[in-house]
Amino acid sequence: MNLSFKNRLAFYYMLATAIIIAVVFSIVYLIVQNTVYKNLDNVLTFEARKHTKEIKIKKKYSLLRQQSRMGRNRTPGSTYESRVYTNY
Repeated sequence: MNLSFKNRLAFYYMLATAIIIAVVFSIVYLIVQNTVYKNLDNVLTFEARKHTKEIKIKKKYSLLRQQSRMGRNRTPGSTYESRVYTNY
């Protein structure tokens, strides 16, 4: 590649600018990706722990504890259990 001084200078300037933009983009992308994944992991862990506390496994059935929904003769905030029979 036989370029004049002016063209070489322009080429190196464009190359340096492209490298700087790529590095900055990569850094911003990695920071945002890690932040989003950390937040998503925290939310999913919270939900999994919350729902794990609602399940009790006995020998032949499992109990599902559910929060009441202001329904028939139930007070707000009370819990009730339903049995789910399993074959194992």
